[in-house]
Amino acid sequence: MRKTHRLLCIVLLAIGLMACGALIARFFSARKETNKLVLTWVEGTGLPLVVEGVVLDNHERPVTGQVVDIVTGSGGNLVTTDSCGRFSVNVGELEIVSVKVDGVDTVEWGLLTGPSVQEGITFTIRIK
Repeated sequence: MRKTHRLLCIVLLAIGLMACGALIARFFSARKETNKLVLTWVEGTGLPLVVEGVVLDNHERPVTGQVVDIVTGSGGNLVTTDSCGRFSVNVGELEIVSVKVDGVDTVEWGLLTGPSVQEGITFTIRIK
């Protein structure tokens, strides 16, 4: 009886850990996808409060002149991609609330779950 109880506890603990891991991966992964775009990122690029990135089309070609809005708690930070599809903006805050790609789609995070800009961040935005 005691072995059965111990085995049941181990199984329940394993199920709980797997569920917790799935939730953590969902909220803290470095990838978000919508029907129209895929957003990936790397934190800690060495430029505090700076958001850098590149916008690519569905053939992995740079998108020139694309307006991107990096939204923080204080509001938006509009930036336009250059001829190489790149952008850079100092947002002046530690956390991103959403990334809006003008005319395409928006990626949003919940309260306190957005990526950190404390040590800089680089986004790769792929339009589907």
